Amino acid sequence: GTFTKVILYQDYGLSENGEVVINEKMSKRLGFKNSQDAIGKQLVWDNGNFKAIICGVVEDIHHKSLYTPVKATLYNYVGYLGDWYSLRYKKGKSKRAIQILTEKWNKLFPNKILQYYHLDELLETKSYGSFYQYFNLLKLFTFSIIFTTCIGLLGFIWQMTFLKIKDIAIRKTMGASEFNVYWFYMKKALFNTMIAVIIGVPLSYYLWNKQLSSFEYKIILESKYFIISALVLIFIVLCT
Repeated sequence: GTFTKVILYQDYGLSENGEVVINEKMSKRLGFKNSQDAIGKQLVWDNGNFKAIICGVVEDIHHKSLYTPVKATLYNYVGYLGDWYSLRYKKGKSKRAIQILTEKWNKLFPNKILQYYHLDELLETKSYGSFYQYFNLLKLFTFSIIFTTCIGLLGFIWQMTFLKIKDIAIRKTMGASEFNVYWFYMKKALFNTMIAVIIGVPLSYYLWNKQLSSFEYKIILESKYFIISALVLIFIVLCT
């Protein structure tokens, strides 16, 4: 991952507790028109027991999942809080980073066990675990339905062809090409497919919008997604 972007910062040389950093949403909530106006202003809270100068403004950070909006946040140095440290390493170098960290740890603390976790994996499990399970289940059902539909369509065309053997023979005798015969019987399957697309596209749009409504930050469903899906479905029908 990457660290959040610092928009503005000014060191006033005060103690750690005398300076604070705020995010963009806090800057707007305090009534500042832009981040520059917030720098150097004094904050007073808890009935005047705590006072601090705003020394920096950072971009809004998602501390929680995308289900919840970013809150107005103030960052203040409060000293040492425990035995956990955050380390940053290059993408794809996690195994090497853990190996080096373990070697250093065992030299410094041979009698203590090193405990660690990856922040991205923790967020995926804690914040989006249920969503990933739902999405994997949805993919399984989708592929199952596509496979079942292809088998059913193949059986439908096979039965229709078997029942129309004499008709096909007559058409071939009359000089019809293989493509003409194929297209004559495929039109019905394509007609049924178009009906399915007309019913399925609005229904899919409604269900996906309902699913995305639980997210505070979400993508916009564009028409191209449904057009591509319809074209893929028609291609599968033609190939089948």
